[in-house]
Amino acid sequence: MIEIKKFTATNEEFKEIARINNLVNHDSIDHPDYDKEDWAIRDQSLIRDRLLLYNEKKLIGLLYYVQGRDENRKIFFFNIVLNPKYHNNGYRELLYQKMLKKIDANKLVSNVYDHANYRNHQKLLIKHNFKLAQTNREYSCDIRQVNTEKYQSLIKKLES
Repeated sequence: MIEIKKFTATNEEFKEIARINNLVNHDSIDHPDYDKEDWAIRDQSLIRDRLLLYNEKKLIGLLYYVQGRDENRKIFFFNIVLNPKYHNNGYRELLYQKMLKKIDANKLVSNVYDHANYRNHQKLLIKHNFKLAQTNREYSCDIRQVNTEKYQSLIKKLES
């Protein structure tokens, strides 16, 4: 049974959120303690919350949302993270519609990396007529393959 629950900031939720994020994140590894610390020091004058999506009592996805500051209080920033095993079941749409019922916004903003892990989120944004304002690309390098010969004199200075 699919169920959306309110985030209650339990240790188990932080642990499970990190697990889901790590299925999708392609450039970092989330740790529950970092998220817990960030949550503890958040600006509580702003609306900031999460919707947790469960299937048979197991977390399978979540939607983060946060309100903008000052004159941007009617702008909300959001992101959806879903276990890839559950793509194409309408769960992103379910989370998105639930968020819309909880907030009073005149503008929504979301970010998507130009990476395969974010294609389904991008499809949701296109479906709801979001306009592309910025493309986030990434570059990578296998540092084991980098020739550092020409930098040896600089490296020696750093070592001393």
